[in-house]
Amino acid sequence: MATQFFIDPDITQASTLPASFYKDQDIFDALKDKIFIKSWQWIGSDDLVPLSNYSYPFFLFDHYIAEPMLLIRNAKDELNCFSNVCTHRGNLNCTTTGESK
Repeated sequence: MATQFFIDPDITQASTLPASFYKDQDIFDALKDKIFIKSWQWIGSDDLVPLSNYSYPFFLFDHYIAEPMLLIRNAKDELNCFSNVCTHRGNLNCTTTGESK
């Protein structure tokens, strides 16, 4: 973030952030990269993939970060989460929820 904001350590002197903080697209984009993408995010319960060889495609923070992800329960009944984009062609690997191999 190019803009600097001063936060007074004395709470009696502290003030709220300026309105521009909440309206600036550059600040918003920087916060996505510096906070949300690098932290743990809850994506749902294991009920989304109830059976072995089951997949659940979704977008992490749809309309915000919109990262295509794929939650699967493999043949060993283990949960895994992957990027849902083919690195070779740039297409989605899976588009429907259900059984898959």
